[in-house]
Amino acid sequence: MNKVKLGTVLKEEKTKIGNPDGNGLDLIGVSNDFGLHTSRAQRIDDLSRYQLIKIGWFAYNPMRINVGSIGIAESKEHEGIVSPDYVVFSCTEKILPEYLFYFLKSDLGLEAINRNASGTVRKRLYYSDLARIEIYLPEIEKQIEILESLNKIEKIVSQLQNPLRKKGIDQLKQSILQEAIQGKLTEDWRKQHPDMEPASELLKRIKAEKAKLIKEGKIKKEKPLPPITENEIPFELPEGWVWCRLGDTLLYSDSGKSPNCEKRPVLNNEWGVLTTTSVQLGFFDETANKVLPPKFKINTTQIVEIEDILITRAGPLNRTGIACKINSISRNLILSDKTIRLKHAKDLIDPDFLVSLLNSNEIRSLLIPNMTGMAESQVNISQRNIKETPIPLAPLEEQKAIVQKVETLMEKCRALEAEIIQSEQHAQMLMQAVLKEAFEPKKEEAFAAKTNYKIEEEIKVAAEPK
Repeated sequence: MNKVKLGTVLKEEKTKIGNPDGNGLDLIGVSNDFGLHTSRAQRIDDLSRYQLIKIGWFAYNPMRINVGSIGIAESKEHEGIVSPDYVVFSCTEKILPEYLFYFLKSDLGLEAINRNASGTVRKRLYYSDLARIEIYLPEIEKQIEILESLNKIEKIVSQLQNPLRKKGIDQLKQSILQEAIQGKLTEDWRKQHPDMEPASELLKRIKAEKAKLIKEGKIKKEKPLPPITENEIPFELPEGWVWCRLGDTLLYSDSGKSPNCEKRPVLNNEWGVLTTTSVQLGFFDETANKVLPPKFKINTTQIVEIEDILITRAGPLNRTGIACKINSISRNLILSDKTIRLKHAKDLIDPDFLVSLLNSNEIRSLLIPNMTGMAESQVNISQRNIKETPIPLAPLEEQKAIVQKVETLMEKCRALEAEIIQSEQHAQMLMQAVLKEAFEPKKEEAFAAKTNYKIEEEIKVAAEPK
C-alpha cells in the first residue's frame, strides 16, 4: 500500500456561480456536527463570487477544519453554493470520497490537519496545505472493502449514541416526579403514618410565621394571593394534602440586579452575580457567574445562601421557570435580575420538595401559560405569576419521605445515565482504534484479518457497562 500526498488524488474546484442571485441555488453551510447543510444565513445581494458545490465534492471552512468542520455533498440536497471563503475540492478516480471523509474525520486525519495547518493563535488549512497531507492509499477494491466494514461499525456506534436512550432516562425522571407530586410514591408511607398533621394546618403555621415577621418589620406585607378555583386543579390529591398557591408556602421572593460585569467567573474573594445557567434542572452551578465591578455596592439582602431555592425568570422556554436548591456554595455571589429566590420558612417546608414540584412537567404546564415573549428563544415570567402557580402541598413529614424516595430513584437514573455515557465513550474510542487500523499500513493488515463479526463484537463488549 503506497503513501501518497492528497494533492495527487484531489482536485481543487473554483467554479464561481457568476450571477448575483446565485442562480436561485441553495446556500450551503458546513459544521463539525452536521457536515454540509442548507444554511439559514440571510442571502446577500451579490452572490456572484460564491462557489458551486456538486454531489461527491467536499467543502470546508479553512478556519475551522481543525475541529472537524468539513462536509461532503452526499445527495442533491447538499448541492448549491458555498461561501467564497470556503475550500472546495473533488476526488479523482484513485480515491473514493467516502474513504477520504472517514480519514479526515478520524483522529489520525485531524492530527494530520493540525500538523499541516498554518497560524499560531488560529489555525488555517488552505488547499495547498491540505494537498501536502499524506495518506496510505490502497487500490479501489480494497477501499470498498474497508468502507463496507467501517459503515457496519459506524452503524453500531450510532445505535449506542442514539439520543433516544437519553430521552428515555429524561422521561423516567419525569415519571418519578409525577408520581411524587401525586402522592403515589408514598402510598405505603401514609398507611404507616395515619396521624400526621394535615397540610392545611401546615399552611396555617406558615401564615402565622409570615405575619410574625411582617409585624417585626423583617419582611414586607404582600398583596393577598387569589384562592384556588376548581378549574385550576389538574388532579385529585391524597387525604391530608391540599392545593395552594406557591406563594402560600413562602415567606417572600426577591431578585437582584445585573450591572455591567466582566465576563468571567469570580476568583478568590471577588464578588459575582449569578447567570441564568447557574440554575440547572435540580442542581446549582456556582461557577456560572460574572464578576461584579470593584466599586459595585453589595446589597447584603441579595447574597445567595445555602438552602435558598432559585428559579429562572427569563431565557429560552425550556430553561425559564426551572428550579434548584443551593446545597453548598464557596463563592461570594448575589442574585441577578433574571434569577428569583424563593425564601421558605425553615422547618415548615422541605425545599427539595418544592424544587421537585417546580421541575415536574405537570407544574411547569401550569407555569408556562403565564410566560410572555415573542418566541421560545426568549420568554419571561414575573415573580407574581410564579407565586400564583397552583401546587399540591403534602404534610411536612410526608414531604421529607417523598424527597428521600425521589433522591433514591434519581440516583438510579444518574447511574443509568453514567452507563450510557460510558458505553458511548467506549464505543467511540474503539471506533477510532478501528479507523487507525484501517488507515495505517501495518495495522491495516490486522484490520483486514478480523472478520466484521469480530470487530462488531469488540465494540459491543467495550460498550457494555462495567
